[in-house]
Amino acid sequence: TGNPAKCFAGLANQDPGFVTAAGIPASQHCTFSGVPEPQQMPTATAYVKAYAKAFPGKTAGTWGTFTYDSARILFRAWDKAATPFNYGKVLAQLKKTTNFPGATGKITINKQGIRPNVPVSILNVDSAGKFRVVATLGCKTESAGSEMALACGDARIAFKVDGTGGWQDYRERDLGTIEIPA
Repeated sequence: TGNPAKCFAGLANQDPGFVTAAGIPASQHCTFSGVPEPQQMPTATAYVKAYAKAFPGKTAGTWGTFTYDSARILFRAWDKAATPFNYGKVLAQLKKTTNFPGATGKITINKQGIRPNVPVSILNVDSAGKFRVVATLGCKTESAGSEMALACGDARIAFKVDGTGGWQDYRERDLGTIEIPA
């Protein structure tokens, strides 16, 4: 309710080829939600380079990047639990994860075993041109400083998130101008 979008496209449509193939007029009726590609995450630079070196001609994908972070956190929890096949001990170690330096950003696992600060992007395609970007953000104080980026093709605005006091305490922030080609 309250969403004026005529089309809401989820994670499967994060491919920029969708806008290119559909064109601006068709895609401007859609609101896209998704997860940024690793090339759009400032914290994934080393991962993207290592991936390209290990797999020449291949591009690091979004879900592989999240899986890489998940595996690193799990392996660390196994090591700290000292008994990798004891579910309770491994889970206890996972829940102690705080500000883990992941390729997808700083990762904290809460008491429920959930990562509350997953990078998400929302995009409305309107037309080519220069756009002033104003974001409405909510962020717990302890997660302040997380690096984010808004990207469309080669155009990009990188910024650090300010703490607002809580995830439901939203504030507008002017991120600057981005130029999106036709």
